[in-house]
Amino acid sequence: MRANLAIIALLIFWGGNYLPAQTQKEGKKVAWKDYQAVIKENKRLKDSLRVSKRDWERKFDDQEEEIKSLSQELGTLKINQKEESSRRTIILNILADSLYSLAAHQKDTALAGRLVKMLNRDLGPLTGRSFDLKRNLRPGSQTLDFLNQEFDIFILDLARDTLQLFWQDGKGENYSSIGNLKTSLESQGKSPLMITNAGMYTPAHAPQGLYVENGEEKIPLDKTDGGEQKGMNFFMLPNGVFGLDQGKFFVDDTREYDHKNPTFATQSGPMLLKDWSIHPKFNQGSTNKYVRSGVGVINSHKVVFAISRRQVNFYDFASLFLNYFGCRDALYLDGAISKMWIQGLNEEQGGNFGPIISVIKK
Repeated sequence: MRANLAIIALLIFWGGNYLPAQTQKEGKKVAWKDYQAVIKENKRLKDSLRVSKRDWERKFDDQEEEIKSLSQELGTLKINQKEESSRRTIILNILADSLYSLAAHQKDTALAGRLVKMLNRDLGPLTGRSFDLKRNLRPGSQTLDFLNQEFDIFILDLARDTLQLFWQDGKGENYSSIGNLKTSLESQGKSPLMITNAGMYTPAHAPQGLYVENGEEKIPLDKTDGGEQKGMNFFMLPNGVFGLDQGKFFVDDTREYDHKNPTFATQSGPMLLKDWSIHPKFNQGSTNKYVRSGVGVINSHKVVFAISRRQVNFYDFASLFLNYFGCRDALYLDGAISKMWIQGLNEEQGGNFGPIISVIKK
């Protein structure tokens, strides 16, 4: 292997004093030796890194606090895979995201471009991802062309707006449609910015699986494999849960869900991404295409909702969250019946749903 891991070693040179000795989740640990093992694959790095370090340190003197912050964030991320290959994938992606963040914060556009070029050359093949500084992660709505497909997008930042789940009104009747919920919210003086179905539902239009609204669990978690319903997308394991707990967004594998008192949560399936890996049952080039909607976590306070304008397969839809938005985890909400109203972008107000999500202006 040529010197294609130089960029990882550079991060360790820059932030080595701050990188944690280990990260952990539920008692499973990834030791510092795992980071060292990533670099050991190329023994010729030593001399080139000495040169690179001097060159880059001049440029990044003013980034020390950013590096510290990124390194501390590295220590809080989930490491929940047992296999060495999976752990290595996680480490590589954490480092890639940290470096992408450095590039995105650079005022020197030439320097930022060099960083992204290195990311795509050196980490792209190892992570299966592509990196582009032109991606738009600003809160709000946009229409995006990705892989020759159009998607309507809404990015929520908790610093600007709020998110709520809705199922039934005060009379115990389902809101059912986007239009009904929109009318109800506006009658209360609230300003919805985005409304979409919040996952799958039963024939009785009750939530399929876990449903927590305003801290109250109304439907319990479904950990079964579906039995006779195994063919349903919901039971294409791993499926997952999207929610908010202590002010932080999450998408968790149902089998690893351990939140005690989330503010809200909705279960759906399948997972589109888990630890930066596309669902193992998705096939590139698949002809199984439908309109699809989903949600991905960009960071603990920012999420992206997406719906395809035309039919798309699972693999390409998951790739949107991975390669454009850089999500670690993402969850499929639903398929052909999905609808998404976005203020000023998509005026769809129909539907006959169970649970519904709305982003509301603060």
